[in-house]
Amino acid sequence: MTRQYRFGDRVRHPQHGEGFVTAVYPDETEVCFEVYFANDTLGTYTAAELHPVPHPDTERLNWLTKNDSALTERLCDEDGSRLDTPFAVIQKQQEHFEVLAAAADIRQAIDTAMRQKAV
Repeated sequence: MTRQYRFGDRVRHPQHGEGFVTAVYPDETEVCFEVYFANDTLGTYTAAELHPVPHPDTERLNWLTKNDSALTERLCDEDGSRLDTPFAVIQKQQEHFEVLAAAADIRQAIDTAMRQKAV
């Protein structure tokens, strides 16, 4: 099955580098994709000429799912007092949640948890 891209998907072309799909042109034999690249190139390509580039946020969400983790904005200490750190990556344990990482930025919290789990 041929990869189908949608508007906004990030792709890589061997010659032009990374870009994103700006239009989809289906016809009777194949689908072509208009792609705008960082080097200001705009062209039309088939799916066979392009390779998908996962969005970093999609990679983060996939990691959370694969590691049975979740995000929270309400991080509390053992006494139930709310902590100042607004975002945390948590993982359910037997009878509690383990905080894998906490940060002021949601992406930073996930990235920190990903790095710590990789070690």
